[in-house]
Amino acid sequence: DERFQNALDWLSEDLKHFISPPSTENADLILEIHSSDEKGVPGKTHRALFQTKMCKAYGFFKRLCVYDEHHQILLNNSRQATLWGRDPHHTYEIAWTFLISMICEKIEKKQHWLRIHALGLSHPQGRVVYLAPSGGGKSFLAAQAMQNQGRILSDEILWTDGKRFYPFPLRIALKNDSCEKLKLTSERKFSRKFFESKNLFSFESHRISPAMETQIVFLGSQGRNFSLKPADIIDRLQFYWLASLGLGLP
Repeated sequence: DERFQNALDWLSEDLKHFISPPSTENADLILEIHSSDEKGVPGKTHRALFQTKMCKAYGFFKRLCVYDEHHQILLNNSRQATLWGRDPHHTYEIAWTFLISMICEKIEKKQHWLRIHALGLSHPQGRVVYLAPSGGGKSFLAAQAMQNQGRILSDEILWTDGKRFYPFPLRIALKNDSCEKLKLTSERKFSRKFFESKNLFSFESHRISPAMETQIVFLGSQGRNFSLKPADIIDRLQFYWLASLGLGLP
């Protein structure tokens, strides 16, 4: 459907640092997108297994995630899913969230790494990890660091094996006031149904930091009175404990 071509282009830009040559033979995940106007949307026949902010999930072996009557995802098996949508922006938001969730799930199973909602960046003066909930300034600090010779692993999702942190580069999303403070012109406005709309910014591969070790971990909080508290050297057990406190974990 031509209406969804923009959504596919946006997804390609979001995931450009992960994309390999097109092939369905060895793909870990295949997502088909269809218009809910053209193809029948599967109905739900059982009570929901669980509910999130975005959807209700039904079924065991074939998982159906219902966002509304026109936007649903059917996960046929561990590597093939079908998305029905009507609004291109809403469809893109659902596809992005679903793909990131599935990619992270596969990394967790294959690598046995811990996923953390945090910012990781390196700079000629040092390397830092910053754990904070949504609204804690991670994306702002990432964009600011890249304006000052910094490189980032991610401003959203970090991976760790307990010794090192690994990159997961996604486009940086900033609020309007952050763009004004940093004097940045938005590439595209990300209009979201379930979360606050933000401005998206791409960055080139040379801005991605390689896997790194660090003993500097900051803990931040959300709110107008922005706070940034340095933690002492945190060993592996302490780090896992802090992460489990719910500091914005996906």
